[in-house]
Amino acid sequence: IPIIFYLKEKPNKKQNRYIKISTNILKRSAIQLKHTLKDIKEFPGLAKFLIARFWYSWAMYTAATFTSLYILETIGLSERQIQYLIFTGIITAIPSALIWGKMVDKYKPKKILSIVLILWILNLIIAISAGIFIISDNIWWFISGFTGILISGVWSCDRPYMHLLISDEFIGEYFGLHGFSGRLGSILGTASWGFIVTTINLGQPVALSSLGLCILLSLIFILNIKTNYKKEEKKKWKN
Repeated sequence: IPIIFYLKEKPNKKQNRYIKISTNILKRSAIQLKHTLKDIKEFPGLAKFLIARFWYSWAMYTAATFTSLYILETIGLSERQIQYLIFTGIITAIPSALIWGKMVDKYKPKKILSIVLILWILNLIIAISAGIFIISDNIWWFISGFTGILISGVWSCDRPYMHLLISDEFIGEYFGLHGFSGRLGSILGTASWGFIVTTINLGQPVALSSLGLCILLSLIFILNIKTNYKKEEKKKWKN
C-alpha cells in the first residue's frame, strides 16, 4: 500500500500516458506471447521450472482451499478448531519466511526448493494417514504449523530461482508466464478436487493423495534443471 501512494513512476515520453485497448493491441499481445513462448528455449531450465511451478501451484492452492473441508468432513474437527489451526499456520509462516530467505541466500534456491518439495510430500503423507488411520487429532497442530513453514519456504525460493534463470532485461516478460503458470495450476487444481471427490466419488483422501503426486512431478522437473552458476550469474545472485 505505501508503494501505491509514495512511488511515483516516470512515464515514458515515447508512449502515450493512457493506452486505449483496441483490437490492434490485443493482436500485438498475442504475437508477443507467441514470440515469448518461442524464445523460452534461449533460457535453459526455464520451461522445466514453469512446468514445475504449474504442478506445485496446483497442489498448494488446492490444499489451501480444501484442507479445511477435509479436516471438517473427514477428520471431524469443529469449525472453531479449524480456525485455530489456520491461525497456527499463519503464525509459523511469517518468521519462517525470514529463515528460508537466509537459507536461499546461502545454499541457492534450487537446493532449498527441492528440500521444501520433499517436505511437502512428507506433510501430505501425514495428513492422508490422519484421515485413514486412528491418529490423535493433536497431530493437526503439527501439520498446520508445518504447512505454514512449507508455504513460506516455496515462496522464498520461487521468484529468486526464476530470476536466476532469465536475463534482467526479460524479467517483466517472463514473470508474466510465471504468474500465468501458477494461476492455471490453481484453477485446474481446485477443479480436480471437485472432480475426484464428487464426480467420480473417490473421496477426499484420494483427492489429497493426488496433490502429493503433483508435488512429486514438480520435484522431478526441478531436479532435472541443470543450473550452471557462471560468473555473471554469481554476480547477479550476489547483488
